[in-house]
Amino acid sequence: MVLLLTLFLLFYQANDLPAAKMSAVDFSAVKQGKVELDQGCFDFYSRQITFRVKNRSDKAIYIHGLKTNRYYPLGYLIRLDREKNQWLNPEGNTPPRPYKEFMTPVRALYVPDVYVLPPGRSMTFKDLAKEIYLGNRVKRVIYISFSRDEEPQMIMSEEFTLR
Repeated sequence: MVLLLTLFLLFYQANDLPAAKMSAVDFSAVKQGKVELDQGCFDFYSRQITFRVKNRSDKAIYIHGLKTNRYYPLGYLIRLDREKNQWLNPEGNTPPRPYKEFMTPVRALYVPDVYVLPPGRSMTFKDLAKEIYLGNRVKRVIYISFSRDEEPQMIMSEEFTLR
């Protein structure tokens, strides 16, 4: 009986653990190809990736991003350095940065925004990748929370090879 009670309490509390919460979010690349927009006379980016975030939980999730003409989640691409066997952020450093550290320089340049994704719904967004990512194993980082008052947590998309 004590064992059953212990298992019940552990299962009941699992909903409050960040790892359990994060598994309620599917985040993956659903399409990739050449950049479809005019970059002017500079070709900074060679690939465009469409990502999907799906909320499988029974609570709304808050995706932290930037206010632009369309919603754009905060974050960046990371790539696997095969020689070091480490994931590198765009500056070539490791590890990926927590929300507060990432937001410090961003707040001065952009207006932060929050997209509320209801339970059972999904949203897509596009990101661009530079030539250095081509042929590499890549993930996209975003920051989410399960309430407006909660500190955003970093989650990563499923790994994929950029072609």
